[in-house]
Amino acid sequence: MGAPLVSVAIVARTLAQLWGKPLLGINHCIGHIEMGRLITGARNPTVLYVSGGNTQVHRLPPPAGRGVWGGCPGTPLG
Repeated sequence: MGAPLVSVAIVARTLAQLWGKPLLGINHCIGHIEMGRLITGARNPTVLYVSGGNTQVHRLPPPAGRGVWGGCPGTPLG
């Protein structure tokens, strides 16, 4: 899995430089949660995130920011 990730990282850095845009690191799980918030318009969700081998419980309370209540990386729920 390392080679594909390195290849994509090189492409991302190159495009960021060509377009003069910053390259931001984004947590994969948070990316999914934020897309859900955008689509639903939810403001203060508590989210059970289950994906592949990860289970996490997130709470996104404003204005304090987000917090991870708990999780089981490598141990999926169910």
